[in-house]
Amino acid sequence: MIPPANPWMWLVVLCLTTSCQTSVPSEPPPSSVAMATNNVPASSGMAKIAPPIRHVLQRMQDDGVTGQNVAARTTTAYSNPLVRVDALGRIHTAIRVTQVDPQVVSGLQAAQVEIDQTAGQDTIQGWIPFDRVEQVAALSFVRDLRPPRYAIHR
Repeated sequence: MIPPANPWMWLVVLCLTTSCQTSVPSEPPPSSVAMATNNVPASSGMAKIAPPIRHVLQRMQDDGVTGQNVAARTTTAYSNPLVRVDALGRIHTAIRVTQVDPQVVSGLQAAQVEIDQTAGQDTIQGWIPFDRVEQVAALSFVRDLRPPRYAIHR
């Protein structure tokens, strides 16, 4: 092999030769069934919650917002262009379900979801108290929770 003239090329050659070596992992990778997106266990309701909502929930938790002190906090400050939080600490959410039917609606209402509207045969839009989001996501008929798609003014 002819040595490269540029010193940076030596670095490239070194990187290529060391990265081409194969190694056997010391332990098997985690099961794709056991893990969901962003290293959230699939058994948790959090796996069904979209990252923008999870981020807002984490910020609220980090700031010490609880069900007991939510009325004294300015929870609207946690809103952002993707996620809306109202003064009661409820998060506006599009809830994808297996099918919109009376049992699903009553199950969501039992979890204190205030339903705004249904969109199609599998989506319900409503407000979920921040401390009940994971509970709603864990319901068997809930596929996922994501922020609603808001209109954009141009």
